[in-house]
Amino acid sequence: MSTPIAIALGAVFGLALVGLVLAATGRLGPVAAGATGGPGAGAPAKARRRLPLARMAATGAAVAAAWAATAWPVAAAGAGALIWFGPVLFGGEAAYRAELVKIDAIASWVEGLRDNLAAAAGLEQTITSSAKFAPPALEDDIADLVTDLHAGVGLEAALRSFAARVDDETADLTVMALCEAAQRAGNLAEVLDDLATAARDEAAMRMRIHTSRARIRTSVRVITGITVAMAVGLVAFGGDFLAPYDLPVGQVVMAVAFGCTGLGLVWLHQLAADDRPPSFLRQGAPS
Repeated sequence: MSTPIAIALGAVFGLALVGLVLAATGRLGPVAAGATGGPGAGAPAKARRRLPLARMAATGAAVAAAWAATAWPVAAAGAGALIWFGPVLFGGEAAYRAELVKIDAIASWVEGLRDNLAAAAGLEQTITSSAKFAPPALEDDIADLVTDLHAGVGLEAALRSFAARVDDETADLTVMALCEAAQRAGNLAEVLDDLATAARDEAAMRMRIHTSRARIRTSVRVITGITVAMAVGLVAFGGDFLAPYDLPVGQVVMAVAFGCTGLGLVWLHQLAADDRPPSFLRQGAPS
């Protein structure tokens, strides 16, 4: 390896490590100008900006390390792709827990609507007063819903916008039932009680589905871990056995092998992924 290439790779690797440290400590990803909100309102925005920066730094480090160890462009590209798409292929636990928290928050909010219905003049007033006891996971969305109602937006339109912001099937079910209940006379407290029960049941159902698919996710992690360990072992101890990969034909063969492995990982990920049904409430909600 020539001296200029070695210096460039060292610089890339060093900058990537610095980026990882800065992203992990929160010094990267400033809050966008003009962002508003109370204390902590910028935290999700910071997290969204910090994550791509951390992934970019980790990807750059992986590319530099793979190139420095092998001088194979396909290996460097494969290492970078593995790090970049790793959170998508091997993650999902955080999103799953967030979904359960959201469903539980929806159920708690509906139960609060039911309990406070008697003290209010109707559904709209009950929703307005619900901002005082809103669950933390829905606090901002419910505040926006109340703001829309105060601004003169119709109840159904405001609820549809609420469903679009929450972006969850249980919220869609809740909004559909609330819109129907607002248009028809009936026992609204009983409707809200049934909604809360349905939300709890859906949380339990999603937990069972997630548990059944956890084995596939574990298999993906094990297969990937073994494959990466074998590749590292071959690079470290393979010696002349890997010499054919220095040729262009060898790089083509490696690209085909990496492509097949990547397609297999994507296919396994699709088996374990949760397919979300389309929602006309979220698609047709006013922006």
